[in-house]
Amino acid sequence: EIAAQAAVATDQIVSQLPGVQSIPSPPAGTSISIRGIGDSRVLVLMDGEPVGGSLLQNIDLSRLSTVAVSRIEVTKGPASAIYGSDALGGVINLVTQAPPQSPQLGLSARTGSFGRLEAYGDAGGTFGTFGFSITGGAREQEVVPGIAIGSDPLERIYDVRSSFRYAASSRVALRADATYYYERQRWPLGGGFNGFNDNQGVSGWVEGTLA
Repeated sequence: EIAAQAAVATDQIVSQLPGVQSIPSPPAGTSISIRGIGDSRVLVLMDGEPVGGSLLQNIDLSRLSTVAVSRIEVTKGPASAIYGSDALGGVINLVTQAPPQSPQLGLSARTGSFGRLEAYGDAGGTFGTFGFSITGGAREQEVVPGIAIGSDPLERIYDVRSSFRYAASSRVALRADATYYYERQRWPLGGGFNGFNDNQGVSGWVEGTLA
């Protein structure tokens, strides 16, 4: 479904589900609501880890791209007994792609309406006990979340996701993930002035597991 919709952001995917609503959040973003409960009461995870970059405890799903995402799990309704108070409305978990078993290198490009231009590249593979995956994307469109389409806005986004995994033994495994994100938005306000929104962020985590 993610591939068929060709959606570039998570809010465009989950808002198609019954009971899930994407709400414009001026000046340039969206908030998500599950069965009428939204903002800080919807917990957003990536591979089971809380997503960083919240603004007043509200995660903007329009800034979470679908680059390297293999599936999106949506739990509707209260899940605070398992996930804590942030999961009163529900949970959205983005599951990223695991490193491929064989060496892989790919490039792709797309174009569409509203000046949409996209380019993606990925590389990865598993070599014995070590595996890695790196995926990057660059896209531009004349659409900014929360801004009327007819107002001639512009958005450019660059992001990279990477995952490195090492099986130290049959029982011990290590994993390190890192994400880089850059966003540039512009929209006219009238009188020769433009509204603007520039965001940049780096996040990552390291995990060790013992079977």
